[in-house]
Amino acid sequence: MCHSLLSVSPPRATAQLCRLYHGVKINKHKPWIETTYHGIVTENDDKVLLDPPLIALDKDAPLRYAGEICGFRIHGQNVPFEAVVLDKSTGEGVIRAKDKLDCELQKEHTFTIQAYDCGEGPDGANMKKSHKYVTF
Repeated sequence: MCHSLLSVSPPRATAQLCRLYHGVKINKHKPWIETTYHGIVTENDDKVLLDPPLIALDKDAPLRYAGEICGFRIHGQNVPFEAVVLDKSTGEGVIRAKDKLDCELQKEHTFTIQAYDCGEGPDGANMKKSHKYVTF
């Protein structure tokens, strides 16, 4: 049985403006995620066991939309993984392989991951992104 290893570390942050609602900023903060993740996935399985677990936090919580995590985005070329939000209010997510992996073909994968909140309403206006972090 072989395993693939995953890693993550931080590049640059992006700044975005918030919309004002009656003079009060609704979505003040960017989501926050850990700076480094390490994962193991077993060949012929799609579940990635991450350390630490994938959780994004937002200081705008418990505000609806602004304090919720709507997604994770994986950046990189030909990355065979996807990140999925399990619970918007807690920011819990998972990384899983898109297809079964061939560990003999490639044993290690490195990519960046970013969390984003739900913005200021159901349309996702003024959504904010976390820093990007590398996963191994």
